[in-house]
Amino acid sequence: MAHHFGLYYGAADGAELTFVDRNEKGGDVGSPPNWQVPVSSTFTPAATDRIYVVAWNDGGQQMWMGNFNLPGGQTLLSNTTDWQWAAGSGANPGPQGDVPSITTLTSDSQNANWQTVSASLPYGTSPWSPVAGINSSAARQKI
Repeated sequence: MAHHFGLYYGAADGAELTFVDRNEKGGDVGSPPNWQVPVSSTFTPAATDRIYVVAWNDGGQQMWMGNFNLPGGQTLLSNTTDWQWAAGSGANPGPQGDVPSITTLTSDSQNANWQTVSASLPYGTSPWSPVAGINSSAARQKI
């Protein structure tokens, strides 16, 4: 089972997206498996920008979680109130796949049927163990 993401920020309408980071390609490798190792990235979005997380899984439960330290000492956590989701237009990139292009993401964002998050699990819920470096108030979000 592999768990992958790409991180972007940009305008609320999906324009002017900037790629920030992604996790490594490949399956669940290492000890602990790569999905249990948080990725730390530094970026400075404008106050009006949104954060876009593009996530995909290959088998099993399909969830993501994260925490973002924002300017001014604010923290944004994965939860059911501050996030929305939409399905992308492309096929699952798989464990070796690349993140979608900016062009694809912009089009997907601008044409998306954005929905509220309807499923969430508390931090540390089985079958996932706590992840060092992730705020324990972050919830796993269904993707």
